[in-house]
Amino acid sequence: MPSAPPLGQVQAAFPDWSIKQLIGEGTFKTTYKAEKDGLLEAIKLFYVPEFEDSEEGATARINFLGRLSREIHLLGQCKTPYLVKLGCIEPNEINIGGVFFIAYSEQLLTGVTLRNLINCEVSSLGRRNQSPFTMSRRSDIRTLGETRLCS
Repeated sequence: MPSAPPLGQVQAAFPDWSIKQLIGEGTFKTTYKAEKDGLLEAIKLFYVPEFEDSEEGATARINFLGRLSREIHLLGQCKTPYLVKLGCIEPNEINIGGVFFIAYSEQLLTGVTLRNLINCEVSSLGRRNQSPFTMSRRSDIRTLGETRLCS
């Protein structure tokens, strides 16, 4: 993925929102903290890679976008309290700085990220009483992994 679009370009793409900061970026997705009318949400920009200009490339692009569409749709269908909910911005293709993304939003949850929680748990293995998480919290994490998330 190209580097995350600068805040100014993201702000221009979402003029009704106040883009507060870059939260994080991964292989295909960049996340920004945004606010509109007092509502905080996470704006997600999912990078759409360029595909070969051929029939195979067109098929690969359709499959890629279809998979992403299904993932977002499934997130919208899940009623569990353990997953974030979709936000106000419906998924749509957007060009920012000459790069295509699928943009949508999710509710913004603050606090410890799952990545930080897992990293802390892994780094605390073998160290006695050094984890900031209680045993009940560790049990909750294991239970969450066994819970069926979508109903």
